[in-house]
Amino acid sequence: MIRVPNRLGLIQARLMGYRNSTGDIIIFFDSHMEVNIDWLQPLLTEVKHNRKTIAMATLDYIQKDTMAYTYYKDYMIRYGFNWRLVFYEEFFRNDQVGPKPESTRPGTVMVGAAYAIDRQFFQEIGEYDEGMKVWGGENLEMSWRIWLCGGRLVHTPCSHIGHVARYQPYNFPGGRVQIEQYNYKRAIEVWMEDEHKQIIYNSFPDMMTLDVGDLSARRALRARLQCKPFSWFMENIWPELFSLNRNVLAWGSARNLNTSKCLDNNNYLFQSEATLLLWQCHYQFASQGFSMTRDGRLRTSLQCVVVKGSIPGVRPKLEGCINGPKDTWTHSQSGFIRHESTGLCLDIDEYGVIMQACDPTSGTQLWQFNTYVPYTRR
Repeated sequence: MIRVPNRLGLIQARLMGYRNSTGDIIIFFDSHMEVNIDWLQPLLTEVKHNRKTIAMATLDYIQKDTMAYTYYKDYMIRYGFNWRLVFYEEFFRNDQVGPKPESTRPGTVMVGAAYAIDRQFFQEIGEYDEGMKVWGGENLEMSWRIWLCGGRLVHTPCSHIGHVARYQPYNFPGGRVQIEQYNYKRAIEVWMEDEHKQIIYNSFPDMMTLDVGDLSARRALRARLQCKPFSWFMENIWPELFSLNRNVLAWGSARNLNTSKCLDNNNYLFQSEATLLLWQCHYQFASQGFSMTRDGRLRTSLQCVVVKGSIPGVRPKLEGCINGPKDTWTHSQSGFIRHESTGLCLDIDEYGVIMQACDPTSGTQLWQFNTYVPYTRR
């Protein structure tokens, strides 16, 4: 047991634990975790096979009031994030599931604990960012860095660790939101490209001017490790999250010219079907960011707009772009948003968004995005 005279916060405490450890492989936990039977061997096996692998255990749920341990056979989830850097649970795509229930599955980002890593690789890749404070964002930053700089994240189905879901029982000096944004900015300024920062700063405008200290050492680390650009991560590791301003004909908020209301995804995170909404325009991309892509998709951050039906009056939906329908649309500035396979146009009524027969005299079928991008087809 190592005790420190002053509070360090989670990030600094983990670094102290690592620097006092001696093993070839180190494993990080939260204090509110309980290991299950034979939890260790699957993690060690993955790291032994590839020293640049970070092996993540499968987390089961422990009820905070009763300490009841909840386990669901063959139930596994992965983790993702949106442009507000909200961390959430998501099911694996079919193409990510191996031939057996015990097959490892690729991770996107890590939960922050219950993982094993080669000690030397942890040092080579830059440990944790010592400039971060208390808690928040370190799991995203480390996940991006691992993938971009030659490592890999995997979920190990045969390693089970219980986790007590609880409210954080401590405070954040200066405020939780302020600390999280401080850490987020340190991460995105080092690892993201301008096109990604632009979307995040749209949700957190105050973050743009936030002083987060010296980043030169972290940027030098990125250069020394010859890490890939963040766009590689988006295309290969987390293609579910769409860069609203990349390979598009128009992007921003999709505003109905008759009502000045905008398409809205209601901050929906998942790939399963959901309702496409219409709300008063506020132009924050997290919920009102939409794009017309060069390949004809009408996309928002984590879903595409799809139409299931061909009769006027059907309601358009949101659904995952990878496993869902591959609907295509056409649009001209201040004009129709037309669904190609049905020939119907995006319209509105008193209940929200609806598909109707295209009508050149209808003002409610006219839409405009914030930004249009000149593009010449080759």
